[in-house]
Amino acid sequence: MSSATPTRRAPVPLLPRARRASRGLVVAVTGVGLLLQHGRGGLFGERVQQGVVLSALALGMPHGAADAELLRSAGRGNPRRTAALMAGYAALATASTAVVRGGGAPVERAVLLASAAHFTEGELACWDPPPAGWRRGRLTLRALTSAVVTVGLPAAVGSARQLPEQVGMTGAVAATGRALGQRSGLDLLRCRPRPAGVTPLAALAATGTAAMALTGDRAVAADTGLLLALDLLAPPASSFAAYFGWHALRHTARVLDALVADGQFAPSPTLSRSVALLGRRTAWASAVGLAAGAALALRDPRRASDQAFAVVLGLTVPHMTTVTLQLARRRTAAPESR
Repeated sequence: MSSATPTRRAPVPLLPRARRASRGLVVAVTGVGLLLQHGRGGLFGERVQQGVVLSALALGMPHGAADAELLRSAGRGNPRRTAALMAGYAALATASTAVVRGGGAPVERAVLLASAAHFTEGELACWDPPPAGWRRGRLTLRALTSAVVTVGLPAAVGSARQLPEQVGMTGAVAATGRALGQRSGLDLLRCRPRPAGVTPLAALAATGTAAMALTGDRAVAADTGLLLALDLLAPPASSFAAYFGWHALRHTARVLDALVADGQFAPSPTLSRSVALLGRRTAWASAVGLAAGAALALRDPRRASDQAFAVVLGLTVPHMTTVTLQLARRRTAAPESR
């Protein structure tokens, strides 16, 4: 009588589920944006808009806090090494926030470039590798189109819709911050963008999306097409918030898949349960970030949203560094499972 040893099934990657969930989020927000801009609007529209923005930001908020688990994994069980990594993360975040608060055109341009690099890396990591024969050209087309739909076009639309008296951080970040932080911020939702600056970027994104679709890169084209529609059809505040949720879902799934592969996190059958478990483990990190943002906002209530977003942008620098060192060289899922 022979006994067979049961084989352990490899955990199913969470990234494909995160991709589906993020697409649903963007479709929903784009639809709501159309209703708000072309419907009656009024108080109901404003409340719905605020709900969309806050819900998306709340969904995305813990994704940066997941860096704590990546740093713990990088510490390899050595408490001193882990503490040093986290202290370095905090120091870099503090210094970056101070630079961002200083403001100025150079900082604004650097923030946009850094955001484009980070979001583009995130999109490229979530897509299947292109066929070998198309690798270089396809990667270039993917990267360029992704940078336009994630940062370039939203920044242009957000800048075009800003009210004349509004100054400070430009682009989608400013539009989102002011829509949340000032009573008059929802006036942004009623403004129409000027075609100058928006049209060329929209045409570039549409051309890149069409080229990918025609050459068989249909899954990637579907993603960039959805984000292009979001940029053009939804108000800038909700557009930025929805993409933040899109990015956060996919990034969190990448982190979870990496931690499971390293044996640092138990596999879970559902994306929502895994995200909830990771959120509980990193709740302390989320609380630190929230406390820092709240402290700066309370010091300058008239520019509360700008101060809070300064913290978010300051955290982006160590967040990008952690992603580059811990995730960028990983393959969190086999191509056929995506």
